[in-house]
Amino acid sequence: MVNTWKMGKNKGGIPQKEQFQRMQYLYQAANQCIKSDPRDLNLCRFYLTTMRSIAKKSVLRLHVDIKRTMCKKCCVLLIPGVTAIVRTKSKKEKHLVVTCLECDTVKRFLLRKDYKLWLDNPQAWLDHIQPITDFQSANKKQNNEEVKT
Repeated sequence: MVNTWKMGKNKGGIPQKEQFQRMQYLYQAANQCIKSDPRDLNLCRFYLTTMRSIAKKSVLRLHVDIKRTMCKKCCVLLIPGVTAIVRTKSKKEKHLVVTCLECDTVKRFLLRKDYKLWLDNPQAWLDHIQPITDFQSANKKQNNEEVKT
């Protein structure tokens, strides 16, 4: 007897695809809103707070590139020259300083040549971890190591 029942509505596709599509649409709408009328920030703020609440309710993470273009405090898109000032400084280490023009919140990003985001690092992905297929032998090895110590 074959069990064809699957949990949820995910049938081989991307889980929570509708939420990702809606969040992407809201981000694009906020971006277009700022570009068409930079003085009307309330509509942009509404789109981004809605996008953030969708991400929180469905337990999804926003991509780092999207997080870096949003102000945490006032929830406005940070567009250089329109809603933000972008400067490079090099006191101890060279870094980028993004200042929101609405609430004066400052974001700093280090500028290193060899810097990689954790998501770009191959160790972040589970494909490199070897699955344990024989659980009994793995448990024996662990028990033997505990006895030795």
